[in-house]
Amino acid sequence: MTIPRALFLVMLTGAVTAFAEWRVSLPGWNYEFPRDHGTHTDFKTEWWYFTGNLESQDGEDFGYQLTFFRQGIIEPGREIPASNFLQRDMKFAHFAVSDISSKKFHHFQKLARGAFGEAGFESGDHLAWIDQWSCQRIGPHDFRLLASDGDVSVDLTLRSQRDPVIHGKNGVSQKSEGEGRASHYYSLTRMATTGTVQIGKKIRSVSSVPITVDANQGWKNRDAALRLIEWCATQGVVFIEQPMPKEQLDDTAWLRARSPLPLIADENCQRLSDVATLAGAFHGVNIKLMKCTGLREAHRMIILARAVGLKVMLGCMTETSCAISAAAQLSPLVDWADLDGALLIKNDCFRGTTIVDGKLTLSGGPGIGVEKLT
Repeated sequence: MTIPRALFLVMLTGAVTAFAEWRVSLPGWNYEFPRDHGTHTDFKTEWWYFTGNLESQDGEDFGYQLTFFRQGIIEPGREIPASNFLQRDMKFAHFAVSDISSKKFHHFQKLARGAFGEAGFESGDHLAWIDQWSCQRIGPHDFRLLASDGDVSVDLTLRSQRDPVIHGKNGVSQKSEGEGRASHYYSLTRMATTGTVQIGKKIRSVSSVPITVDANQGWKNRDAALRLIEWCATQGVVFIEQPMPKEQLDDTAWLRARSPLPLIADENCQRLSDVATLAGAFHGVNIKLMKCTGLREAHRMIILARAVGLKVMLGCMTETSCAISAAAQLSPLVDWADLDGALLIKNDCFRGTTIVDGKLTLSGGPGIGVEKLT
């Protein structure tokens, strides 16, 4: 696992403004968490600032920064017409990775209005996002960071080892003389970090997390597909999901006979009747409740897959925690469980099975263990 040599999170909320409509940072602010990890739309300016140094298992050094900014442009008290294009604030973000060993610095930035939900800030768990860059709260003072641009990406889990450090006196960090010329500012100064940093081929450099590849029917030529799979095998990939179009089952069978990695059927495997036909073309099958009609048939598919010598993976679509919790009941019977669909939505209306430190964790409630959220 990753051991960061030095890592800290800074998050600042506050405002320095001449507009009476915006709230200003005054002494006496009472910090409350997790409330103050989220956005404060009555202040004009906020930012969430993550920066740290990482050391890989191989001794490589990396630095990173991921920062989200919110700048208010329409005062909270002003009425505005209903329009997606008329937003009360602008969203900015900076993302950078330093590859110390190669002496290269990669940096990117984004600006968005957020008219259609592609960018925003919340006071809940999904704190900030712009396109594929995001910051999610996964614990009292714990976060998951995701950012990618081209062949540079990070997927980091940060877990706080200390309580927040409050800057300044009496709840404010004074910037200059005058009332309100200040900010509410705190830091998390020691964050145990695991995850991945990718720069070109440099992947898994800060994590031992297993990697799988879903070609999603994207490889049409079997010889080219074999070369890609052979390369993936040299990078520590565990298996390849649906390498070729489902119509090219004969080519997939040819590939299976030569592949150094297991091939797992996805689009080729939807119902019980499909399973037995795939034993000669794949090493395993991916079973999804949304495709096979539910728990009963999924259970029968697992039994049949084992009988014909196939490995079994549980997969999902973009689903609520209700469907994920149902599928999770079958997870002890399979080789791999890829049940993260609920993490891809921000309006999950159920609470149930969760993912803690990379492991499916059942809720312990009755039935499939779900609770309807109001």
